[in-house]
Amino acid sequence: MKKMFATLFLFQILMNYASAQLLSGNDIVGKWEVADIQVHIESDVPDFEEKMLMVKEGFMGKQFDFAEDHHFRFNADFLEMGMKNGHWKFNENNKSYIIQEWEDRNTDAKVYMEIWVKNENERVFFIFDETGLVMEVKRV
Repeated sequence: MKKMFATLFLFQILMNYASAQLLSGNDIVGKWEVADIQVHIESDVPDFEEKMLMVKEGFMGKQFDFAEDHHFRFNADFLEMGMKNGHWKFNENNKSYIIQEWEDRNTDAKVYMEIWVKNENERVFFIFDETGLVMEVKRV
């Protein structure tokens, strides 16, 4: 009986891995448009839901541009969120993409944002652990 449960548990892990894989390395190259946004965080901050609605509206339809030469651009309605001359690199240690200003590209300092990319059932998600934002994106 224990063997059967262990086998079923291993099978479940393998199925989860097969259906939800992380993109890695240069798989990210291209333009990605935000199609949907979910917030996976709760807060006691006053007007939190209104603020999250503003964030959603600010990101919907915007594009993340990961160039082959590792330049990164992001257009945003919030000027402080946009980035025109960024750099992206893949972090092998935790399988994330690190975004920095271009001049910081040869350092580990001044990380602007960190994105985990999940491919699940032919849908791609950008996951921002620090903020609780999960964005469904589509390659354009």
